[in-house]
Amino acid sequence: MVFKIISYIVIFLLGVLIEATDYQALVKDVSWTDIVAAISTFATALIVYKTYSMWLESRKREDSYQTSKDYISALVAIGDHVVELMYPFNLSVPQAGGIPIDSEQCQKLLTMSSIALHKLVTERRKLFLVHAELAFWGVSLTSQSEKTHQKILQELQSIIVITESLQSQINYYYTMDTKDILGMVDEFSLLNEKVENLTKLLNSRYNNKYSDFFVYKK
Repeated sequence: MVFKIISYIVIFLLGVLIEATDYQALVKDVSWTDIVAAISTFATALIVYKTYSMWLESRKREDSYQTSKDYISALVAIGDHVVELMYPFNLSVPQAGGIPIDSEQCQKLLTMSSIALHKLVTERRKLFLVHAELAFWGVSLTSQSEKTHQKILQELQSIIVITESLQSQINYYYTMDTKDILGMVDEFSLLNEKVENLTKLLNSRYNNKYSDFFVYKK
């Protein structure tokens, strides 16, 4: 019945547009109660649609905000994993004033570095994926933050490659009883340089506000 009433209303409006003069046939067997019910139903449908649209928009804003938080969380995690990565290297690479270790201790430290490296590789991928997901939720990094993001990925890739090489050199140094440490020390120095660069990039966010990091599409 409601659909029928709404159809009558539509036909009535069309009649007005074409300047029809006889509406009695259109409203035959239709009471004012039916008309009011139809209008009420139509108004309710509009309200429901409007409410749903507002709820959906609110959910999108919440999801976009959560995705941006996930991005920041990935940066924080990367900083933590880098610290974990450097700890065993600081002990296993011979340095002035350092405590000498044997091959067994070296293997334990290398295991620690491998675990930290795995975490770092995983978090780098997460950062890459979350960054790609930002656009889906209508969010993007500011121009400067985007440049920083690309530099972070580059430094991370360098750290991963250097770490794998350094692990091999450390293992060779302690298992083959060689005194040739120049290559290992140079590699460790390069790793320190890359880690320092990455740390500066990660810490740069502390000089910015949230609005300096992300841009939301209107």
